[in-house]
Amino acid sequence: LIADPRRKRIWAITITMIGVVFFDFAADFIDGPIKAYLFDVCSYEDKERGLHYHAFFT
Repeated sequence: LIADPRRKRIWAITITMIGVVFFDFAADFIDGPIKAYLFDVCSYEDKERGLHYHAFFT
């Protein structure tokens, strides 16, 4: 698609940066519904475990 190696690298970096921004937005956007589901459906032990996992992975 792109023959110049320098332009390939620039495009790869650009696409990666855009992907990271979209992924970060999606992760922030889904955080509220996940916590609401956790508190509505799960038992106390599951809530505690879920919040520990959430704190560990963020």
